[in-house]
Amino acid sequence: MLQKFRALPLHEIKKAELQLKHRVKKDFILTGRDVVGLFLVKRGSTINVVVTDANIAISFLAKAKQNGRLGEKITVVNSLGKKLKAVVTARNSAEIK
Repeated sequence: MLQKFRALPLHEIKKAELQLKHRVKKDFILTGRDVVGLFLVKRGSTINVVVTDANIAISFLAKAKQNGRLGEKITVVNSLGKKLKAVVTARNSAEIK
């Protein structure tokens, strides 16, 4: 019964993708509970936003209003001051579908 509550060890750790939540000892087995994804978008930074629809893609710069990890939805403000919701896709990049 308690087996389902244990955290499974991480098998692959990609460089510059995760950070520790707390200090760990040498030879400690890392689990999903010990790490969290890095912020790829920092609040206040200028990011590239791509709007895609069918066969067209439009790219523009916008200012991030909040921090965001990969796959998270954040608020950005375009040059006209309009607030938009975008999904973080890479460092300083987001997408609106």
